[in-house]
Amino acid sequence: MDATVTLPAGAVPGAALNVEPSLLERAKDNDVEAIAKMFQQFMSPDEEIYFAEYCGVKGFWIFGTHCFACLTNRRLAALQVGAFGKLLYNDGFLEHANSGVIYQPSRLKLYLWCAAAVIFALVVFGIAFGAAVDALRMQGGFLGLLSVNVSGLPLSLTASGGALIMGLVFGWLRSVYPTFGRIPEPALWVFDTVGLAVFIGVVGLGAGPDFVDGLRRTGPSLVVVGLFVAVTPHLVALLFGRFVLRMNPVILLGACAGAGTNTAALRAIQDEAQSKVPVLGYTVPYAIGNILLTAWGPVIVLLTQ
Repeated sequence: MDATVTLPAGAVPGAALNVEPSLLERAKDNDVEAIAKMFQQFMSPDEEIYFAEYCGVKGFWIFGTHCFACLTNRRLAALQVGAFGKLLYNDGFLEHANSGVIYQPSRLKLYLWCAAAVIFALVVFGIAFGAAVDALRMQGGFLGLLSVNVSGLPLSLTASGGALIMGLVFGWLRSVYPTFGRIPEPALWVFDTVGLAVFIGVVGLGAGPDFVDGLRRTGPSLVVVGLFVAVTPHLVALLFGRFVLRMNPVILLGACAGAGTNTAALRAIQDEAQSKVPVLGYTVPYAIGNILLTAWGPVIVLLTQ
């Protein structure tokens, strides 16, 4: 004999099943009227319910499945209600060897799959981004290995200078061919704020011991000389750029921040001006300043010996 599966009379194909929490609480107290009302959504209006009972809970207290049974003039039915909307209804008709089942899975599994997909996407993005950064560093590192001998003194860009040059090259290529290398604005904001804060913190942690030790050895004169060396070039640049070159003040401040290779100063200028215009004056002096710092470091060391 062939068996066929049919939906109960009250069930709508494709519709989400729902049991109100208040109704479920009453049904768990073995309220016959509440249990019958839960079963009626699967049955025809003219079907008469003879018996309805709460059979208990399977599993843990929070994630347990509550079981109910019902007997009508046409069928014997069972209903299981679990956590996160899980429902399992099955019945068997009394006059036929026929039965039907409706199963709605728990949304918890859907949530877990979504979380796993997001974590997988973040991991893949992190690996891809790390590989791109490593490739950029590798190319810049090869460029930084190149050196030129001047009077027996080897001059090179070093790995950091080479990475800067390759960054300028790829940045220019991105401006000419904007079909690759796009970074979303939220990601740029994270790099600009969180990355800068971490960078400043790391610089402070690295320079702190040497600063304290140098201050103990030389006294306050080190602070005075440091202030003079740091302030004088920028003061001269501001006066010359404003009154001789007639530069825009915002762009001039960005140029001074770039010449000092001080990204934190650029950020402060942008926040105060509430504009990205200072970047126009920042980029070229920043590149030149980094190149000169890395290339002329050995020269300064040689002159002090």
